[in-house]
Amino acid sequence: MDNATRRGFVKTALTASAVVAVVPHQLFSRLTPIIIENESSIQGVFTVKLDDFPELKTVKGSVKIDFVGVGNSATAVVTRTSQTTFAACSDVCTHAGCSVNAFNSQSNHIQCPCHQSTFTATGKRLDGPAGDDLTPYNTTFTGGNTLQVELPMLTNAVAENTGHLNYLREITPNPVSNSATIEFGIHTTGYVVLTIHAVSGEEVLRLGDARFEAGEHSLPLSVESLPVGVYICRINTSTRLVASRKFTVVR
Repeated sequence: MDNATRRGFVKTALTASAVVAVVPHQLFSRLTPIIIENESSIQGVFTVKLDDFPELKTVKGSVKIDFVGVGNSATAVVTRTSQTTFAACSDVCTHAGCSVNAFNSQSNHIQCPCHQSTFTATGKRLDGPAGDDLTPYNTTFTGGNTLQVELPMLTNAVAENTGHLNYLREITPNPVSNSATIEFGIHTTGYVVLTIHAVSGEEVLRLGDARFEAGEHSLPLSVESLPVGVYICRINTSTRLVASRKFTVVR
């Protein structure tokens, strides 16, 4: 694959629903991300049409958008911070993992309803027991009616085609007490990103981030640094393979 192709776009579909801040109803919409591959990573870039999210047409307007397909889902709080700027961040509070509210224009912050931690529209911690910021996501306002939100490794978790040598196998053994093997195959030479995530979506290990030849591959997985719990192994490749497998770490 040449560099021009590597920088090209590969389209794939995901489902998204938006929950509007304060307003007691829901808007539902389908967003199609463009998966962008560069020399070091693969990113999911979603184009948001402001006509579909009228709250984002007003400064300090905010919505929560659920993108289904990463483990269970990944949610971004998207807020218009000025006429020409937007902010987006994870809705997972860094204190106890609760889902935070959308940005409140009256209090001028994002608040966690569980333990009252507060954050700026960009996810910076302001107050409360949370020890860290919310995860920020890049946004690009293209003017007019469109906004792009970039969510790293947000891919369709169910796509798989083992019949054409394009697959991610179940983790073996599972549960994992010490080490395991991750097996995958790609039908053509391409770029592969293989990561391990907590169920919250946080990346905890990166096992592969390189160009692989066509064929079958296996990588060792050591879980010695991981606490007991459930994890997700996720693969995203330039060969259009996007899949995930759950496994459990035990001691």
